[in-house]
Amino acid sequence: MKIDPRGLPAEVMLLESSGYALLDHAAVKAVGRWTFEPHLRGGRPVSGWADVPVRYVLN
Repeated sequence: MKIDPRGLPAEVMLLESSGYALLDHAAVKAVGRWTFEPHLRGGRPVSGWADVPVRYVLN
């Protein structure tokens, strides 16, 4: 995922499928609403890339 300087997701993409399209879609949608601490360069926030694992537990 690409995180913009404000800590908001700029691009969210699936790196590995859960094997279930519904869960994959839900993960991408959820992560797209989260906020993050932006990357810093020289003490200033900049865009950066990060992997965000999402684990589902089905009961």
